Amino acid sequence: MFGFFKAKSKPEAASGGDAVDTLPPVIKEQSFISVVPQAAPEGIPYYPNLIEELVHDHQMMAALKKSIRRAFLRKDLKKSEKRLEEFASVFRSHILKENVRMYAYLQQQFTDEKINIELVKYFRKEMNGVARTVLSFLEKYESLQQLSEEQLNKFLIDLENISKVIHERMQREEEKLYPLYLQIAAPN
Repeated sequence: MFGFFKAKSKPEAASGGDAVDTLPPVIKEQSFISVVPQAAPEGIPYYPNLIEELVHDHQMMAALKKSIRRAFLRKDLKKSEKRLEEFASVFRSHILKENVRMYAYLQQQFTDEKINIELVKYFRKEMNGVARTVLSFLEKYESLQQLSEEQLNKFLIDLENISKVIHERMQREEEKLYPLYLQIAAPN
């Protein structure tokens, strides 16, 4: 049950000069420091770099998905598992940031704006469903090397399906939800 919060290793580039399986430098080198939120009189603070961090997470997940697929097609199950672990770590961190920093902050700010609060609640509820689906997928395929040939044959189909769901969700977040957070200028 508490595996959701389990710390996983950071995504790393593949060793041995295999350019096919190396994450782009902009993705692996990026670091953020948003540990100093802007002060709020009460409640959840505004994090000025939060949206930048969340979009970076989206880029990391997309790069890792491609790396997982390439490794799997090369029949490198060990590398596929490693990339799945890295993907899981980024995904868990991402949804935690969204829940703790963004959704809570938006709900706190929009208490008197029914339309916006309903939009935030909708996105939060949808994300919980997406998270359950993704975490179920990750659990199902965490030990690729131990799966039967029949189960492995389903992996790519499931990976593509889950990738489509995640991609569509990320687009909606970036187009509709993140602008809401950015519109609320931090208190001056």
